Amino acid sequence: MADEQTFNIPLRKEFQKVPSWNKAKKAVKATRAFLIKHMKADDVLIGKHLHEELMKHGRQNPPHHVKVRVWKDGEKYKADLIDAPREEKKVETVKDKKPVEKITEVTKPKTEDHDKAESEEKKEVLEHEKVKHKEHHPREEGKLEDKKVMESERHTNIRSHGQKPTHEKKQ
Repeated sequence: MADEQTFNIPLRKEFQKVPSWNKAKKAVKATRAFLIKHMKADDVLIGKHLHEELMKHGRQNPPHHVKVRVWKDGEKYKADLIDAPREEKKVETVKDKKPVEKITEVTKPKTEDHDKAESEEKKEVLEHEKVKHKEHHPREEGKLEDKKVMESERHTNIRSHGQKPTHEKKQ
């Protein structure tokens, strides 16, 4: 098998199977599946230019065909547009350069005094919230009585169709 091959990948049949907002995503998956099948590879990396071409007109309108160049780079296969420039990684080695040291924060273990102070603070906060809650709801204690009064008033105001309201009745 050659190191480099070109393909004209048909995408229309694949992205017609999905809703319009998923068409470009399906086109990327179909491109990768096509190249894995035809290159007999485990994985194919899609290049920046090819991905941009697939997303060029938005995710709802990918191209119907894509012309792709595939080559083997080490153990992986890479794919990109035919006209796209090939990018190669440059490895630069600098002599007498030390590696950057990572600084990590050291956390101090908690002591018993810290735990006691923390628990006391929690108790104070909870007590303060209970007091605050009662201040906002002054009728909380007499709530049940208010409900009974409201129900009794409601039952006295119920009247049948022919009756007049109590304020209009003659006595």
